[in-house]
Amino acid sequence: MPVFVGIGISSSATTGDMEKALEFLEKWNIAAFSTLEGKESNGLILTALQRLAVPLVTFSSEELETMTCFLKNPSDIVFQHTGCHGVAEAAALAASGKGGILLVEKTKIGGLTIAVAG
Repeated sequence: MPVFVGIGISSSATTGDMEKALEFLEKWNIAAFSTLEGKESNGLILTALQRLAVPLVTFSSEELETMTCFLKNPSDIVFQHTGCHGVAEAAALAASGKGGILLVEKTKIGGLTIAVAG
């Protein structure tokens, strides 16, 4: 079953963080990565996309905010910074489409946060 990985990334994220995330994700059949608009040119995300040969789907903070009622871990702090209550879980759910469910709740790996939906 193809899955969608939502990713939140902070300025403190490192190459090592992404390596650990990719190791964590290697068992999944990843259809796409998804995140908040504006992260398309992030070098760590671009490296992961190239390595996995998957596309990136981006969403506005308004689109991600519509997923709040489905989030397992909504955050007021994330809302203050991004305008939505979650990036990783919301992006994974939004990318997976209607009927998508969280398979892996948000998981922090250093400066990254990832979630998986399908």
